[in-house]
Amino acid sequence: NVTLASGHGIDFAATSDVSGMLNELLDDYEEGVFEVAVTGATSGSWSTTSTGGYINYVKIGSLCHISGYIEVDTDNSASGIVKITLPFTSASGLTESADLQWGSASVANGGTTLNAVVSGAYIPENQNYFHLYHITDAGYFTYYSDSNLDDTWVVRVGFTYRTNA
Repeated sequence: NVTLASGHGIDFAATSDVSGMLNELLDDYEEGVFEVAVTGATSGSWSTTSTGGYINYVKIGSLCHISGYIEVDTDNSASGIVKITLPFTSASGLTESADLQWGSASVANGGTTLNAVVSGAYIPENQNYFHLYHITDAGYFTYYSDSNLDDTWVVRVGFTYRTNA
């Protein structure tokens, strides 16, 4: 095993650079399982099942890949847009649209009030959560919220996002 002091890593400074390069130091690797929290942006939460509240993650440098299956089984007075926690805070301070991060997510068994044809995840800048969104069959972009989800539903996720660390 090679152990490096905090703030050190593998330096790739000898390689050629693309305009806009920010860093050439690979300084982190971590993998594990993360227990998510599912809340409403206004108040309240949804509980997950004992086996369906976890995601896998692998963090290499400032990139974190997550995947998993989240099964919600109880609405605890959730109100507002769905927020699902992430293992690391998302990046901020990038240039213009580079701060926008999107991922793959699908919602199943969401309820009878929703007829989504496309769904996904939006990761806001400098936050430790993501929102679920959908494009309706009428072509409108909107976020999932307590108003269009039943008490029980399932989310399947798999995406890579940029972190602050």
